[in-house]
Order: sequence, then structure tokens, then C-alpha cells
Amino acid sequence: PKTSYKFGEELDLNGAKIAIDRLKDDEEIALTEDMIEGFTTEQLTENGIATISFKEDGIEKTTSFEYTVEDYIKGITLNAPSKESYYLREELEIDDGSLAITMASGETVANVNLTDANVEVTGYNKDQLGTQTITVKYAGFTETFDVEVKDRLESVSIIGTPKTSYKFGEELDLNGAKI
Repeated sequence: PKTSYKFGEELDLNGAKIAIDRLKDDEEIALTEDMIEGFTTEQLTENGIATISFKEDGIEKTTSFEYTVEDYIKGITLNAPSKESYYLREELEIDDGSLAITMASGETVANVNLTDANVEVTGYNKDQLGTQTITVKYAGFTETFDVEVKDRLESVSIIGTPKTSYKFGEELDLNGAKI
């Protein structure tokens, strides 16, 4: 039978047979689930042992096989970076963003930083104004988060010539001046 399984995977007996040795005629019989005891993929193991039993005419013979059960990534959860607002031409800051990796066994493994070489972060254009959706890919899974890119105020100047000479108590006159 198949000897390497993923967590939660069904027993695969495709093409599995057992050899029956008799005095005169040997025979191969298809292996069935009711012949197997002690097999489970709901527990991670590197050396699981399942017993195969065959009973005929009141005589029961047993053998066993070893198998492994490995965990695998079932999903990711994005912990988006804290910075959501950027100014034009500012680089994306993802240092404090991470992914929580959930395994098929239910275990959540340590967070993977968004700067990790195995994490792909795309969709940011520092020269484009507006809301941008950033895509994060890891191990075949995808999550997204949004950032806003705004134009930055560079300077303010007065256009026109405002009144610059006043008498004591006279009100401010901004006629002819614009900011």
C-alpha cells in the first residue's frame, strides 16, 4: 500500500495486494480497509505502523507496514503592515507585516515576515496616486491589503501683492492676494 500520506488524507489501497502463501497454490488478494488496523492520518508521524490481518478457515495471519503522515500548509492569514498611507514616491514599508501559516493539523506555525524571500509582494506603484491593492503570495496562497498614495504638499507662496502697510487698528486686507 501507499506509505506516505498528508495529514487527513484517506487511506489509498489502489493496486495494493497481499501475497497468500499456501502449500500448493500461492495467491495475491486485493487489500481492503477491513484488513487494516491502526492506520490513521489524523496524527503526524514519521514511523506509523499499521497491521494487516488475513483470516481463512479459522487461521489468522498478520503482517504490518510502516507509513508516514506529514503536515502541509492549509492557509495563510495576513497581518498587514501598520502603515496604510503613503506620499507620492515613498517606498512601501512592509517590515512589520507578516503571515500566520495554518497547517492542516490545525497548528499555526510562527509568523513569516513579508520581507521573507519566499513571500511575493506586488501591486505597489509609488508614482500612482489613489488607493492601491497590494497582493501577498506565499506557498500558492494569496491575501491582499490596501494602501493610499497621496500627493505631498511641497510649498505655499502668495500670488499677487497684498497690502503691506497698515495704520494701527486697521483690518487685514487680502484683496489681490491668493495662496
